Parts: sequence; structure tokens; C-alpha cells
Amino acid sequence: MPKHARSTLAWSTKWKAYELREGDQASAVLDADAWSRWLDEHGSFSFRGRNGRLSLLKERRKAGLGYWYAYRRQRESVAKRYAGRSGELTFVRLEELAWALEGNGEQVVVPQPAVGEVEDGGHAGLATAEILLVPKLQPPRLHNSLVRRERLLAQLDAGRERKLTLLSAPAGFGKTTLVCQWLAEAAEQDNAPVIAWLALDQGDNDPLRFWRYVITACRTFGPDVGAQSLALLDAPLAIKSPLDMILTVFVNELAQIRCEGILVLEDYHGITTPQIHEAVGLLLDHLPRQLCLLITTRTRPPLALARLAATGELTEIEAPELRFSDAETAAFLRQIIPVPLQPDEIALVESRLEGWAAGLRLLALAVEGRDNASDIDHILENFIAGRRSIGEYFVAEVLHNQPAPFQLFLLQTSFLVRLTTSLCDSVTGRSDSQEVLELLEQANLFIEPLDGSGLWYRYHALFATAMQAEARRRLGEAAMRNILARAGRWYEEHAMLPEAIEAAFVADNSQRAVDLIELVVGPQFSLERPELHGPPEFYTLQSWLTRLPQGVMDERPLFNLALAIAMLFSHIVKMRPATGIVGDEIERLLIKALHGFSVAGETDRLGQVFAFRALLFRERSEIAAAVDCARVALEALPPHELNWRSICVGTLGLGEQGAGHLYRAGARFAEARAMCEHLGNRPFARANAIALSWILLEQNELQRAAPLFRQMLAEARAMGDIEDMANALHGLAEIALCENDLDAAWTKAEDVVDVMRQYPHESAHVDAALILARVEQAHGQSEAALARCAALLVRQERAILPAAMQLVARITFEQARIALATGDLSSAQRWQYTQAPELELPRVQHDRQAILLGRLLMAEGDPEAAVQLLEPLLAAAESDGRGRVALEMRLPLALAFTAIGQPHNARQTLAAALASAQPANAQRVFVAEGEALAALLRATLPTLADKGLLAFAKTVLGGVTAIGGRANIELLSPQERRVLHLVAAGRSNPQIATNLIVSVNTVKVHVKSIYRKLNVNSRLEAASAARELGLL
Repeated sequence: MPKHARSTLAWSTKWKAYELREGDQASAVLDADAWSRWLDEHGSFSFRGRNGRLSLLKERRKAGLGYWYAYRRQRESVAKRYAGRSGELTFVRLEELAWALEGNGEQVVVPQPAVGEVEDGGHAGLATAEILLVPKLQPPRLHNSLVRRERLLAQLDAGRERKLTLLSAPAGFGKTTLVCQWLAEAAEQDNAPVIAWLALDQGDNDPLRFWRYVITACRTFGPDVGAQSLALLDAPLAIKSPLDMILTVFVNELAQIRCEGILVLEDYHGITTPQIHEAVGLLLDHLPRQLCLLITTRTRPPLALARLAATGELTEIEAPELRFSDAETAAFLRQIIPVPLQPDEIALVESRLEGWAAGLRLLALAVEGRDNASDIDHILENFIAGRRSIGEYFVAEVLHNQPAPFQLFLLQTSFLVRLTTSLCDSVTGRSDSQEVLELLEQANLFIEPLDGSGLWYRYHALFATAMQAEARRRLGEAAMRNILARAGRWYEEHAMLPEAIEAAFVADNSQRAVDLIELVVGPQFSLERPELHGPPEFYTLQSWLTRLPQGVMDERPLFNLALAIAMLFSHIVKMRPATGIVGDEIERLLIKALHGFSVAGETDRLGQVFAFRALLFRERSEIAAAVDCARVALEALPPHELNWRSICVGTLGLGEQGAGHLYRAGARFAEARAMCEHLGNRPFARANAIALSWILLEQNELQRAAPLFRQMLAEARAMGDIEDMANALHGLAEIALCENDLDAAWTKAEDVVDVMRQYPHESAHVDAALILARVEQAHGQSEAALARCAALLVRQERAILPAAMQLVARITFEQARIALATGDLSSAQRWQYTQAPELELPRVQHDRQAILLGRLLMAEGDPEAAVQLLEPLLAAAESDGRGRVALEMRLPLALAFTAIGQPHNARQTLAAALASAQPANAQRVFVAEGEALAALLRATLPTLADKGLLAFAKTVLGGVTAIGGRANIELLSPQERRVLHLVAAGRSNPQIATNLIVSVNTVKVHVKSIYRKLNVNSRLEAASAARELGLL
């Protein structure tokens, strides 16, 4: 085993590529052929990959062949494994070896899947869309001869003080050259800005890929930029975060940098995905002051340009300004033409080209190497008088003037977005492509070097388009398909599967596309992996699978499952529910997958489908269906598979929670949390911890729930997880309300509202608004609370789906509760008769509805019926651990016992309520009862032997009497006040009914309610209390 290798192959997290480090030097290893040659010439190196570290040593055999072996120290011993010959030692092979030798105790990164062997027995690279092409992150090299365009450079300088600089013009107007020239000059200044560059193309329309490139480009601003946001982007599929959340983290990272930075997005016209435009708009809205964004594009992007211009945050340079002026044209011509030109000749060139930069470059190419005045005059005359299109000119004056081998090279490689030596060799069958590329660059044949090493190039867009058209005409479609097939093969071998798949589609080779997609989907959805990764770019996967023939999809159940998962998670990262047509399509795909796996007898896969269906039903709030699927999945999934099992166990926890079995629910959530902690799945671990916090809250264990909520809130804030932040804040607001800390409850509920502005989740918005309504009612502002509930209902007026109907049920319940507390019996009665018994609601919500019905019975003068309703529900709540609901039940039950003449039971029930509330300091439930509870509290105090409980009871009594009559007065409804005035005037019930145009029975109900609220037992006492309280 080698003691110390002088050379190291290491994965660069900054550039998402492998670097070969020899001594203090580092160079990106982008070419598999160069890597293979290096291996032939060396005998040892160390490897630091994504999945672990290795030492590698080449051992020679008698035949002179060298075989590589991998070594890894494992505790007290050294493990050795055969690695292969040099030609087999690909990056993916090294990652596989690192994973295999890392050991179970050191899981670092889930291994990237091997592409497998290609047709000739060779090996491809990593089958992942996560590898980024470094040349996209580097600006093109500048040409030697440039005209300094003072006016435009000054405009770009001014743009450094604004958020956005936009260069918008058709192809050939010199946008990129101008920006590169400006950046080169800025780099020479003392206050040189740091540059992040990204060259975009149509393949970047996947939002996840787009932002992976953008964030990686911005890592030049500082080592901390992208640390968290890239981790969220690269997270396993099952814990993929919404894009807005990831962008929030990214913006916060940008806000920490101390340098001036410029982010350049070149060729933004290639982006057509609306979600990307929205996200770029969000980035612009929150762009830190020290940064600016520069976009080059052929068309105006759909961004809020008018608003940016109105606020002075936009510098815009369009085609008219980019045209060369007469002076600039003259200066350019003087540089390229060795003989003096007459003013009229310059004017003719200007009139022909109208300042078009690409036309000037064409002219420069035409006169290059000519020093004879008559030859130049002839070229100028033809050029000025020409009527050919630009494409025809490229073919006639550029292509036809090249040697035949060069012509063929240009035509064969014109379809490549970017060019490098081995790619061009593969496509053309040549072995001297590097020399050809260098000669083309030297000849200025519309080819641009993309980095300083001469490894990567690209053709000018107009030139490439002209060459592609000529290639189809001259070579034919069959030849084009062969070229694309060879390019696809090269992409496979160099870990660029997305490009290989696209090449197969363009070549109309759907079978090859299917084979390649299988190489992505199969390993990524393997149940043998400790995490469910899946392709990180759901949009791209969805695009591939929807382009396949239906027959192909029907034959491959895994493709149906993959497409369903891609569709669901595409909606999750967009923070949109997968409902309606999308939901139906996902369900159709899952049914097809179930059928296919059933026929094939793949039980493990069936478990995977049912686990995913459980997740899908959870998204729809159809918990009963989710639980059924989770149970089936757990039976089918292998015991060692923790990722899908953790989802299913958490789903069972939701089922137990919905059924009101809180002890069992807490155990399920704790189990799921432990699984996720073992996997390193922090987002799901956090979600289960928050669910466990809610169980503790409903068990009335506020002292345990609060610190766990706070811990998860801090973690969610650190990760920018908006949904978890809202859930934790909601829990803390509920706890503050339980403790009668109304100001804290209001503040935290408002925090939820603020957080949810970034994440439009309706359920969280409703939760926060209902807490605000309850605080308003506690302050005697019942009308404001009811208005808030009414506004919430307006937002739900088209509620059809179960999740939305559950929100409606919560809102109408709160309305009825507030209405009854103000004496509005008719509204509470309407609520009672408009319930939907078929709606799936959590058991605690059913319990609270029963409590409200018990209060309604008491208001209607039937406290005995209230006792009969609540007593058995209280016993059930206590046995299942629903401590908070049990506490809420005891208060109306105690008052009902008082009303039916059972003072002992009343005091005993109240004492039990105090005993359960004291450890949690849950005061609000007592204070909310007002003066009606004061007399019973006073009667109960002498029965309390425990000093701590007695002190708590006195504190509660102080809170009740503090609001005393004022709270009860404010709780009298307007109709009750009118009845009270007439009672005090000595009117009888029939007289009051006639006066108010209501029934006698309604008057009786109002009178009983007034007695209860004023804590009186006769009409005379009511009149006396009214006078004392200033109601008359």
C-alpha cells in the first residue's frame, strides 16, 4: 500500500467537478481521455471523492500490464480491493470503491449510480444531473482587436449602482463582447468587483438545475455562499424543499458577503420557464445592496422592468445603443484594413451594416490577410452591394473558403452547444480536433474560447445556425442522426447523462433514450439505498418520460412510478398542491405501476408505490386513505429500508393523532423521528419533532412542548424552512394563549402571518388568523374576531377538496364559539345543524365541537343534557391522553353540575381541572369563563389541600375577577342588552316578545343567558346588577 501519494484526485464542491492536484497546482479533470492517459503514466494517487477516501496503487504483472488496487484503513486493519485497469478506472468506479470501503459506520454521501457498461464494454461516467459544466461558469476570452466603446462602458459603470443591468438585442450585436470588455477593465481597478458568470442555454429551463448553476457561480463571492442553499438543492428527493425556501436561504447567504459582486446571466433568452422568471424577480426584490445582476438576452425578459425603472434600479441597453456609431465603425475599420479608406467608403459600410457588430466581424474576416488596395476595394464593393442573407454569406464567404476537411469539421460539430477536443474527435472520427479548434480560433471563424486553458469552445449563435442548416442540406438527416448518436455516446462516457438523453431524443432514437433513462431511474429509486435520492431535476425527468411512446411507459412500471414522483415533487418545490387534473394523472400512473409490479411479483416495489401513495394522500389531507396505504407499504417494504418506512410510520402517527390516540401517536412520531435522525434526514426529523410537539401540547404537557417547539423553530430558521417555522410559531402562540399571555400569543400569530407571506400555505394562514380572532375575543373585541372569521370564509368560498373543507369546518366552529359566547344563540344553532358528518376531522376537533354543543345546551336551559353529553367524552379523552381537551371539558361540565344542583360534583370537577392545569400554567381556560366561574372557584378553594395548587387557584381567581363584570358586560349581545332594559323596566316575557317581535321562547333563552353572564338568579337581581354595572 502506498504510504503517501504525491497526486490527489479530489471532488471540488465549488466547481462540482474533479480536480487533479499535483503539489500546489490544481487543474480540473474534464476529459476522460486525458485522465486515462494520466493513469497510464503514473503508479499511485490518492482519491478524495464524494463518498470517501482511498489510496490507489498500480501493480505490474509479468506481461507488463498494470492493475490498480484500492486501499482503505478500517480501524486496525487495511482493506484492499481490485479496482481495474487504467481504462476502467473511471470517476464512477472510484466513487463505488470509496463507498464500498467506507464501512457502514461512516455514511457520508449516498453513492452515485453507475451508468453501467455501454455497448462495447466500456464504462460511462456518473449517472447524475448534478455534475456541472465548468465552462458555463467562465466568461469567454476576449478578442485581441477591440474598439473601446466609451459611451457603453460608462453606462455599464453606472449600472453598478443599480439592481439590474439589461442588455437586450438580437444575435450579433456584441452584447457578450461588450460585457467581457467592461469586466476586464473593471478587474484592473482598485475596487474591482468579484464576478460570477453563468452562460445559459435551453437545458437550464429546469428550475432546480438553473438555481444549482446560479448558486454555484455565486460561490466566487465567498466560501459561505451556497453552503446551505446547495445542500438543500442536493437534498434527497423525499426531503426536497420548496424553491422559495431555498432562495430565501440563498439570499441570506448573499447578504453576508462584504465585497461588491456582479452576477452575469448570459443568453437569458434561452429561459422560458415561468417559475424561473418569478424566482429571478424574487431575487431582484431582495438583492443585497452590494450586488447587482447583469443579464444579456435577445428578447426582453418577463421581469418587473417597469417597476425597476420607476425606482431607478434599472440600466437598460438595447439594440439601437449597441449599434456601432460612425466613429466606432471608422475606428474598427482602421484596425482591420491596412490601407486608408475614404470617408464615403466608410459611410457605405455604415449604411450597409447599420452598426451591426457581427457584420463588421464578417467584413474583418473577408479582408483578413489582404494588403492590396484593389483587392480590398473589390471585397468592400461586393460586401456593400451584397443582397444575400447572413446565412448565405456564412456559407459562401466563410465555409466555402475553408479546406474541405475543415468544412466537414464545421458541419459535423455545428450541432454541439460546446466543443472540446475529445467530443469533437468522437463526433468527427478525427484525432486532431484540438489542432483544428486552435486553427479555427486563430482564423477568427466565429468560434469563441470559453476558458483560458483552450479546452472548451463554442460557435457564435448565428454561425452555428447557418452551419446546421447547411449540414442538413449537404450531409442529410441520416448522417445527422449518426453524429448525434456519437455525441450521445461521448456524453455518456463523461458523466453527462442529461445531454446524452437529449441527444438521443433529437436523433429520434427513442430506444437509446429509454436505455439511458433506465440508467438514471433504476439506481436512483433503488430500495437498497439508505436515502431516496431520485433525480434532483424533476422537471427534466418529467420532460423525458412524457416524450416517450405510451407503449414504452406501459411496459415499464418503474417509469410510471418515477413520473408520478417527479410530478408530485415538482409541485412541492413550487409550493402548489398536486390536485385536480395533476392529482388524477399521478393516481393513474400509480395504478399502472401497481399493476406492473404485481404482474412481475416485485413485492418491494409494491411497498414503494403504496408508501408514495400514502405521501400523496397526506398532501391532500386524506389521512384515513394515507394510513391504509402506509400499513400495506410497511408489510411489503424490507425491514432495513428506513426512508420509505419513516414516511409510513409518520403517516401512522398522523392516523393515531386524528383518531385521538395521542399516546400511540406520540410513540409513532418519536419512532419516525429516530429513523430520520439515523438517516441524517434533518428536514423530516424536524417535521416529526414538530408533530411530536403538537402531541405534547394536546396532552397538556406545555412545559415539554414549548422547549421542543423553540428548538425546532431555531433549526428551521437556520435552514430557512418556512413551513416548519410557521408550524413551530403556531405551536408557541397556542401555548402563550393557554398561559393567558395574550400579547405573546398575538405577536407569535402575527409572526406566522408574516412568515406565510413567503409561503402561501392556506392552512397555516387560517391557524394564525384564528388565534388572532381568539385574542381579539379575549380583549372583548368580539365583532372584530367575527369579522376576521368571515374574511377567512370568503377565501374558502370555493372549497371542494377535503383539505379545504376541513379549513371551513375549523373557521365555522370558531365563529359559532364566539357567537355563543356573545349570546348569539341563533348563530350557534345554525352551525349545529349545518355540520357535515361525513367530513374527516381529527378527534380533538370533534371533542371541541362536543364541548360547544354542551355549552349550547346549557344556554338553551338544559344543563342535564350537557352533563350527559360531556361526562362520557371526558372519560374517553383522559384514557387516550387528550389532556388539553379534557381540561377544556371540565369547565363547562363543572358549571353544568352547579346548574343541576350537584355542588359536590361541581367542586370535584373544578379541582381536577385545576390539578391538570397547574403544571402547565394553563390559566386561559379558566379566565375565559369569566364571572360565571368565580363563585364556584371561591367555593372550591377550601377543598384544596396542596399549597401549590391553592396558590394557582387563587391566581386563576384573580384573573377571573379582574375582568369580572366588564368581560361579562362586553359578552352581552345587543339583543340581550335590549332584553335586559325591558326586564329592568318590569316587562313580562310576552310583553318583551311583542316589543322585540320575537317568540316568548326566544325571550326565555335570552333571560337565562343574561342570568348566567351576570351571575344572578332573578329578574330583580338582574335589574340591580345592571344598575350597578352602568348598563341602564
